[in-house]
Amino acid sequence: MYAKPGDALSVIFRMRGKDEKYRSILLKDSVFRAAEDGFPTHIVGSAMDVTHYQELKANLEKSVKFLEALSFKNSHELRAPVATVLGLLEIIKLEINTKEETQEILGLLERSIQKMDLVIRDFNNQIESQIKK
Repeated sequence: MYAKPGDALSVIFRMRGKDEKYRSILLKDSVFRAAEDGFPTHIVGSAMDVTHYQELKANLEKSVKFLEALSFKNSHELRAPVATVLGLLEIIKLEINTKEETQEILGLLERSIQKMDLVIRDFNNQIESQIKK
């Protein structure tokens, strides 16, 4: 059996026009009638320029990759210093006995906060540069 009425085929191909620009063309063919053995006897087809949609899709995929990269940075590079600061604060609350220990913990807190600040600045710069594009 080859096909039955309602079976469809879609294909997108690129073609270059006289203006030397490429276009994405969507062809859709559908079996309208078929012989008893399933061989299509009547086909209905259409063609549509989908260049604009293909460009939108490419831009959307690029934006998704950018957001995935930002999400990774947020969950790994920013989350680690936050966890460090929270842990150090717990130590301060529960276990600090001397001034030296306090200074050491405060130094670690300061370094973790500086790392967070750098990650946040980098994060914001990436977003700003993406928005300007």
